[in-house]
Amino acid sequence: ITQSAIKLHASGADFMICPSNTPHDVYSLVTPHIPIPWLHITSSVRSIAESKDIKRALLLGTKFTVESDMYDNEFSGSGIELIKPDNAEATQTHQHITSELVSGYISTQSKGFFSKLLKKYALAGADGVILGCTELPLVVTKENSCLPILDSTIALADAAVEYAIN
Repeated sequence: ITQSAIKLHASGADFMICPSNTPHDVYSLVTPHIPIPWLHITSSVRSIAESKDIKRALLLGTKFTVESDMYDNEFSGSGIELIKPDNAEATQTHQHITSELVSGYISTQSKGFFSKLLKKYALAGADGVILGCTELPLVVTKENSCLPILDSTIALADAAVEYAIN
């Protein structure tokens, strides 16, 4: 990441983004060593959650993302409760992502799993879902989600446009 940031800076970039959630786990280790700002994906998601008045957000993503503390750190003190799936659900989510979604395949089982998962957490009081993985929008869409969607990739893209304009 550091080498990429240096190359981007040498190419004339004013800032950088990384649409993958997992690399942001090393954000605090990398940013002191890079010459340009790196927009953090979780900060972008938090801004969108705040603008939609989300109070309890379910975080979905790979096991790496869900088990890391990057979303916890960003949402701490925000007034937004971060809800994480239990270990079995997190494992199954990870399996659907890595065995199907990364190759663009969406099975009936994946659709059913995510539909049931969202309904469970909506009934438990979640009022939004964070798609903390770039592949999740393939299976969780506005058309089939019972919860408002906070797509981390779109949130970051919107933040990048805003940053560039300003």
